Amino acid sequence: MVDHIHGTVSEDTERIMKEHGWLISRKTAELIATRGETIVRRKARIPEIISGIPGCNKIGAIEGKVERVLGRFSMGKDGDKIFRRSIILEEDGSSIVITLWGKHAELPDSIPIRRGDTVEIRNLSLRELENDYVLESTIGTCITRTSKGSMAITDFSSLRYGDKDVDVGGKLVMVENAMATSSGKMPEARSIIVSDGKLEARIVVWGFQSSCVEEIGIHSTIIAESVSVKRGESEIEINAGSSSRILVLKNIQ
Repeated sequence: MVDHIHGTVSEDTERIMKEHGWLISRKTAELIATRGETIVRRKARIPEIISGIPGCNKIGAIEGKVERVLGRFSMGKDGDKIFRRSIILEEDGSSIVITLWGKHAELPDSIPIRRGDTVEIRNLSLRELENDYVLESTIGTCITRTSKGSMAITDFSSLRYGDKDVDVGGKLVMVENAMATSSGKMPEARSIIVSDGKLEARIVVWGFQSSCVEEIGIHSTIIAESVSVKRGESEIEINAGSSSRILVLKNIQ
C-alpha cells in the first residue's frame, strides 16, 4: 500500500526537518515538501527498494540480515554527542545502507544488534544518492531484532594469522595507554587486553573507538566485530580498524 501525503509547504518543511532530527537543511526539506511524500506502508523488500520505487521517499518497514554495523561518527566541530551510524542490511543477495542519525545512532549498541542478526526496521526515509538508494532514520524509526545470528569466537587458540573479518569475544582485562597522533590532540590507537579464560589477546583499536574503550569497565564482557588477526606466533594480536566495532554485552552468545 502506497500513501501520498501532502500539506502546505511550510507545514511539511517543519515536519520533515523535525523527522530528520533537524539534521537536514531547510532547502532539502522544502524540496521534499514541494514534491510531496509517498509512503510504502507495507513491509518493503530490499531488492525492490534498490531497484527503485517510483516517487517513493518513505518506507514503512523492512526486514533483513545485518551484514555490518559501522562505527559512530561525530557531526559536531568539537566532537559533541550527535552521531551518525550506518547499518548494512541484506536480503536475498541484495544489500542497502541505512543511516541512523542522532539518538537513533545508539540503537545498535543499546538493543544490541550484532552482525548476522535479522532485524525489522520501521519508519525510514528513502533517497537516491549517486545512483544508489539509501535509507535514513526519521523521528519515528525503531529497530526490532527478530532472530539472533552468528556466534563470536571465544576460544583464542582457534585464531590463526591472517584471519579476517571475524568476531572475537572475551573479558576485558586491561586498557593500555593511548598512542597519540603527530598533532597529539586525539588518540590514534589504543591497545586492550582481552581474555577467553585461558589465553589473552591484545586488540589494537584505531580511530574514534580508541577513546571509547576508556569508558568500558575492566572485566566487562565484550565483542570485537569485524577484526583481523595480525600475529599468532608467541602472542595473539588483533587489529580493530575503521570498519570494526567494540560492543559491551551481558552475555557473549
